[in-house]
Amino acid sequence: MNSEKLVSLITFHRAINFGAVLQCYALQQAVASLGYRVQVIDYVPFYVDRSELEGSDLVQFNSFEKYRKDFLNITDREFTGDDLADVESDVFVAGSDQVWNERISFVRKNVDAYFLNFAGPGSRRISYAASTGGTRLERGNLVDSLSRFDSLSVRENSLKANLSELELDSTLVPDPTLLCESYPEKEVNLPFSGDYIAIYLLQITPFADECIKRVKEHYGLPIVNMSFDHCISADYDLNEIDPSEWVWIIKRSKFFVTNSFHGSAFSVIYKKDFAVIPLESRNKVNKFKRRIFSLVKALGFKAIDLSFDFSNPKNDRFYTLLGRLDLSSRIVTRYSDLELILQKKVKKTSETDLSSLREEGIDFLRESIK
Repeated sequence: MNSEKLVSLITFHRAINFGAVLQCYALQQAVASLGYRVQVIDYVPFYVDRSELEGSDLVQFNSFEKYRKDFLNITDREFTGDDLADVESDVFVAGSDQVWNERISFVRKNVDAYFLNFAGPGSRRISYAASTGGTRLERGNLVDSLSRFDSLSVRENSLKANLSELELDSTLVPDPTLLCESYPEKEVNLPFSGDYIAIYLLQITPFADECIKRVKEHYGLPIVNMSFDHCISADYDLNEIDPSEWVWIIKRSKFFVTNSFHGSAFSVIYKKDFAVIPLESRNKVNKFKRRIFSLVKALGFKAIDLSFDFSNPKNDRFYTLLGRLDLSSRIVTRYSDLELILQKKVKKTSETDLSSLREEGIDFLRESIK
């Protein structure tokens, strides 16, 4: 029986981010399905002063708090740094998400937490689908910390290659969201009945907006925007929803457009008809092309099929996930890519491929925790 062994997770469960909270829920459920006791360490690397929030921001903050309370098995005690050594556990798991991305300030300032330096000598140290968000790890203290892990797994091909260069073995595993077959859902009271197109974008560019307009024109349906920013082409903004409502919207959409990694993951989970628009690089070439793009549109001409620079390192998340599922044709870098999707000339999610990935992840956890 595994029920006596305690597994403790440390990740970004406190973030006001749909993917961050849902991947934590999914990993919790996956570990529990193997018969282990599991808890989420309530690690608080920074505090949000609720008194400074108002309107939609406060509503959404509270909705995320309620979701965590209802669905995550969080430790009764909060931990803020040095006190993490007080956590007693047979196994510690770092991940998933960008827990090793030093460009994130609270990761850079709290490396002992996310690299499990606080774990006692009698505890196993594991990473599950950890990510650096496209940044590279170099030799030094962080690599020394990783060398003390009993088992390393990562989410992206680039990080696996990076660790190999540093003489560290790792396993490529699917994001934990793909290990969980069902999620808590809460119905959203939409201001219309019938089908709709859902969008969730972390970066709204002129190219992305034109793609959304084309999808809307093709289907003749309203656009429901779940992004934190307003999208010009959207008919309705939903900026007060919680993760269970976000899942509900995606699951019931006719078509889904995203440039979020976890948006892509849930498109796959629910076998949606979808398009992924990669994140554009912030460089002078793209700025120049956007000016041309905007000028052409302002003059009333049809948008030209410019090729933007999508070499943003964060895009490796999409390429790894969709490549492993043979769904790279769902990635839109030119209008012609989108037309193929709308004409249904690209592959749909295969349950066989998805089940195979799910099995890989569960097998890794089973072998690493025991």
